[in-house]
Amino acid sequence: MQRAFLAPQMPFTGKHSVWQAADLRKKMEEEQRMLMQWAEERLALAQSLLGLLELHVTQANKDIAAFDSELQVRTAPAALLLPLMFVQTTLACTDHP
Repeated sequence: MQRAFLAPQMPFTGKHSVWQAADLRKKMEEEQRMLMQWAEERLALAQSLLGLLELHVTQANKDIAAFDSELQVRTAPAALLLPLMFVQTTLACTDHP
């Protein structure tokens, strides 16, 4: 059974310090690039979600306004007819002694 060779963690001193620092810098730059890409993707998703929400809110406001105006049109004639119905009923009752 072979064991994997694990290099000891060496401080950045000696002949390998330049190579280790360059390797570490390269890894950090790659990770930073990946994280920036991830963040930009999430930002784009959030912006598109906000746009969709604004569209839905705008459409909902239009639908509510249309429903409200239709409701007022449908209920307005009935409200106007109630006093006339009361007058007709009163007149009909006073015609008969």
